[in-house]
Amino acid sequence: MRAHRFAAFAFIVLSCLIAPAFADGSFVRIGEINGTAAESQHQGWIPVGLWGTETRSGRWFWSSPKSVFWFETGGDHAALEKALQNKTFYDKVLFDVSIRGNVLRTTFTAVRVIAVEQQGKVEKITLQFKKQTDQSITFTAAK
Repeated sequence: MRAHRFAAFAFIVLSCLIAPAFADGSFVRIGEINGTAAESQHQGWIPVGLWGTETRSGRWFWSSPKSVFWFETGGDHAALEKALQNKTFYDKVLFDVSIRGNVLRTTFTAVRVIAVEQQGKVEKITLQFKKQTDQSITFTAAK
């Protein structure tokens, strides 16, 4: 019985030490805006909860549709609200989905923040982009 308890205890301790290396999550890097992500590959990025992309039609029938990327995040992002107010333009925004150390990266180009909405403890950020390019996957080495 003691051997089983020791094995279970050792498994729990090792899981706590190894888990940060295989942290899962989604993260976005917008210019020089600092986020609260602590994952080793994404320190300083903005952690993302729900997210999605969509195409929105223009206000007038002759206007072209606009591509948007939206995401939900926790915390106060005064820098994103300032970017919205100043109509700041970003050459590129990086969006990563990390799964057990493997990263799927999508790059959005010609980006600006078009909405920052507070929904309880969550903020919904909407970015308008011109092009979605450079989708790449980085795999970690198998051990």
